[in-house]
Amino acid sequence: KLYDKEKGVKDIFSKSTDKKHIAISDLLKIIQPGKSYWWTAMIKGENNDELKFLKYWTKNEFNNFFNKVSKNETGISETEAEKNFRIGFTMEEAHFLSEAYQHYLKSTQLDPGNPLYRYVFMSFKKDYEIK
Repeated sequence: KLYDKEKGVKDIFSKSTDKKHIAISDLLKIIQPGKSYWWTAMIKGENNDELKFLKYWTKNEFNNFFNKVSKNETGISETEAEKNFRIGFTMEEAHFLSEAYQHYLKSTQLDPGNPLYRYVFMSFKKDYEIK
């Protein structure tokens, strides 16, 4: 169920599925860029009051966020591999998983001998069931 208010009184979208996923195309008919929503999933016949947050970022919002994340504001020098790993970690924390994947992969390619990069990348793939 998808709600437009945090209290979750009346849903704006509800769908039953026998899979773990709902097609994003179903949601894109309802949600609007720049708006926030709350959602929950439950087993049929049971309640789940735990709401999770969903923000539909505009392209401009995302670009501003990504540009800020990409900048090294610490003053500490970093290699390209370190930069990509840092960006990957930050993007994963912000739930931009496609971007996180790309940057984790790049960090392992740029520094294949680094066991941390390889371990985090493989764990990421396992956590999100990426083949």
